[in-house]
Amino acid sequence: MVGLKVDLRGDGGGMKKLGGKGLGSVSYEEGLQMAQEIGAVKYVESSALLSTSSLKAVFDEAIRAVVIQQQTPKKEAHNSCHLA
Repeated sequence: MVGLKVDLRGDGGGMKKLGGKGLGSVSYEEGLQMAQEIGAVKYVESSALLSTSSLKAVFDEAIRAVVIQQQTPKKEAHNSCHLA
């Protein structure tokens, strides 16, 4: 899961615009909690305005998650029907 526009947290004007639309920011802890609740592999935050390296980190983490998932052996389902 990716939290975007984290640069707005420190921007009073940006927060005011969000508030005017009935929106607000999410803290890192809130994002992390939501990621855990939905079963996300990881939670990362990014801002294109603050650093292009944070965008690269998002894609690096996404690629890493896919590769790890593909390398993890899957358990075979043992579906069976029991008649009594």
